[in-house]
Amino acid sequence: MKLPDFFTIVGMGLAIASIFLALAEQFWLAYFLLLGQFIFDGIDGRIARKFGGGKLGIYLDSFSDFTAIAAVVVLGWSIGVVNVWMYLVTFLFLVSAVVRFSFFMAHASKEKTKEFTGVPTVLAVVVIATLIMVNYKFELVEMDWLVLSYLFFSYAMIANWKIKKI
Repeated sequence: MKLPDFFTIVGMGLAIASIFLALAEQFWLAYFLLLGQFIFDGIDGRIARKFGGGKLGIYLDSFSDFTAIAAVVVLGWSIGVVNVWMYLVTFLFLVSAVVRFSFFMAHASKEKTKEFTGVPTVLAVVVIATLIMVNYKFELVEMDWLVLSYLFFSYAMIANWKIKKI
């Protein structure tokens, strides 16, 4: 294990805890833990680029990101967005994430790029989780629109879009 791996594991722990909190209807805590996972994902990436990461880190990062993907699905379901369309698009969302992770693990290289291909999974998680919580707080609209958000990000994660790294 290398230094970035410890940050990745902490982020993974936050995402797993977020799942448990969402199931316990502690939605705000679950949301803030997802934000924490997002922060730790950024930290581990910066440390890996600066000091070097290893092959283990590539796999750990993907598993950590997948726990965040699962957590945002559980958050949506726990808040009450449960219908046949939600089940279908969250399945597609999970599959898109697995395809993304599989592609990047299979094609992992040491070259440092200045852009992402497709929307990073943890960014998709944070945007969807924020949309869920804004609607939860303000009861803005019926949450069936959330199905469209999951559908959009299912595509965006595996699209050939170039997004500049910050």
